Amino acid sequence: AGGTKGLRTNGDKDLLYRAFYNILTNSIQAMENGGVIILSGKILATENGRFVELGFADTGPGFPEDRERMLDPFVTTKDGGTGLGLPIVNSIITSHGGTMSLEDAPGGGALVRVFLPGS
Repeated sequence: AGGTKGLRTNGDKDLLYRAFYNILTNSIQAMENGGVIILSGKILATENGRFVELGFADTGPGFPEDRERMLDPFVTTKDGGTGLGLPIVNSIITSHGGTMSLEDAPGGGALVRVFLPGS
């Protein structure tokens, strides 16, 4: 007995695809001269249940100091950006009962962590 169910969550596959695609696209665009994206995943067991944690770390310039503003609509650091990408991602994640955080990646760059209820 024992074992793990793996990294499973319930949700709309098309919306979650859109969220993850957007995070990866932001990483690629931030690393204008190339770089590395590291994806990670693990199960977290908390007093509130099981969660899937997904990490998207890149070696780009990272988030500005006021990074939490990046979740507000129309805030962007990109020339020609709309500032809607991360707010839409955040909306998709929260509509699935999850949360996300914007952090500094170890060694520099940006880290987006997504937490979704495990199934």
